[in-house]
Amino acid sequence: MKTLLLLTITATNLLAGQTVDDKKAPREIAVQEFRFVHPGRGQATTPVRIDKAEQLQAVLLDAEQRKALLEKVDLQKDYLLLFRWSGSGQDQIRVTAIQGKQGPEVAITYQRGLTRDLRQHVKLFAVPRTITYHPTDSK
Repeated sequence: MKTLLLLTITATNLLAGQTVDDKKAPREIAVQEFRFVHPGRGQATTPVRIDKAEQLQAVLLDAEQRKALLEKVDLQKDYLLLFRWSGSGQDQIRVTAIQGKQGPEVAITYQRGLTRDLRQHVKLFAVPRTITYHPTDSK
């Protein structure tokens, strides 16, 4: 049976299904053309938040690739959530926005795959700055 792990900042709102407008929702950025530094033992549920172009240097070493990514995302309007982990080839992560008590918040859904093949995963999401993200302590 599939194991579904929901990590949310405001779990009760996610279960109530209160999402925000699609135009203001987080969007996934295709990462095939980028070579991100893999963290080794990264966790699927713990993204790296990137607010400034300078922070991008630590995870994307090639200057041309950074420039290409910054052409796709305006870091004045959005911030990036970068997920890097190893796991089943069928692992999935979804980032959505829900209506929290004090405005829109990020909700992260991680679903483990059933296959026993170990794969490196990288997912990148651009999130409007109007949507808050509070990192959780996932011990």
